[in-house]
This record gives sequence, structure tokens and C-alpha cells, in this order.
Amino acid sequence: MYELIYKKLFVKKSHSGFSLTVSGDAGKIDTDGKTVSVYQEEGGDPVLIWMSNGYLVRTDSLNWSSHENLIQTDDRVELVGSRISIRGEGLRVFTDRAELMVLKNVQADIY
Repeated sequence: MYELIYKKLFVKKSHSGFSLTVSGDAGKIDTDGKTVSVYQEEGGDPVLIWMSNGYLVRTDSLNWSSHENLIQTDDRVELVGSRISIRGEGLRVFTDRAELMVLKNVQADIY
């Protein structure tokens, strides 16, 4: 097993015309398990997910499992689009079907 640790991490994924890019202050890549952990260091910038459909997600940390096509966190999240802002706790992004769920304590503003 190889575990690579980064101080600044950018990861990009594309599938069927949908792409997303994740960035964070620090992260770890497990090359055997094909997983990526990205997190905000104390006092640092939030973890960001930029999506090709125009949405941006902010959170403190996330785990990305390539073989499950799943990005997830239990931290607070904020999703911002051109006409909507959603806040809540917990997030699941299914990268193979461009589907996203905010899990609980959800609040939304529609413009």
C-alpha cells in the first residue's frame, strides 16, 4: 500500500460529460484502496468541489472512493449555484450519475 500525503491537493474526475474538481489544504491518497481524503487545516481554506454544472460545494473535509464513485462527508456543507444556496450536514456525491444529496438539517434559499 502506498499512502501519499500532500500539503495542497487538487483532484479532477470526469464521467459522461460531468466533471468535478476537488481542492483542499491537505490530503492523502491511498493508491491501493483508490481513495482520497481531503481536508481543511486549522485556520485554512475550506475544501471546495467545483462541478461542471456550475455548482460549488464548501466543507471542512471529504473522502472520495474511486471504486464506489462516491464523495462523502459528515461535516457541514454549503452548496451554491446561480439561483440556489443549500446548507446542511453531511453530503453524498455519486460521481457516476452526477447526483448529490445533503443529508440533514437542510436549509435552502432560492433566488
